[in-house]
Amino acid sequence: MRIAASIRTSSHLHDIPSATLLNTRRLHVSATSPKDHIPSTPRSTQQAENPSLPSFNLFKLVRDAKPTVRYTVYAGLGLMATVETTFWYHVLRAKFFPRASAEEQEKADALLERLSEAMKNYRHVWMANYNRYYGVYVWGLGYSGLDGLDDDGTFRSAS
Repeated sequence: MRIAASIRTSSHLHDIPSATLLNTRRLHVSATSPKDHIPSTPRSTQQAENPSLPSFNLFKLVRDAKPTVRYTVYAGLGLMATVETTFWYHVLRAKFFPRASAEEQEKADALLERLSEAMKNYRHVWMANYNRYYGVYVWGLGYSGLDGLDDDGTFRSAS
C-alpha cells in the first residue's frame, strides 16, 4: 500500500510508465475493496461471444416455463423417483432381509431371479451392440444393417 501512496504523492508521475501506474492502482483497488471488485468479462457475455459453447440448461428452461409445464415436469420427476425408490427398496428387502413365511420368501426369490435374468439379457444385448460397433467403426468390417446379425444377436462379419 505504501507503493500506491508514494506514487500518488510523487511529483515524478510522468517518469513512471503508464502500465505500471495502472497495475499499481488496480492492485490498490482490489486490495482495499475485494467485495467491490467486478470481473472484467462476466460469464454470460463469454457465451454470447462464443456461439459454439452449449446453451442448453434444463434447470433454467424448467424455471422459466409456464406453471403447467413446470408442474408437469416436477410431477413426472417425482413419479420416476418414487418408482425407482420403490423398486430398489423391494430388491434390497428381498436380498438382505429374509421373510418369515415361505410364500413371501418365494415371492422375494422370484423377484431376485427376474432381476438377475433381466441383467443377464441386458448384458447380452449390450455386448452384441458393442461388438457390432467395434466391428463396423473400428475394425472396418462393414455395416450390413440388421442383416449382419446372427439369430442370437451377435455380429456376423460381411466377409
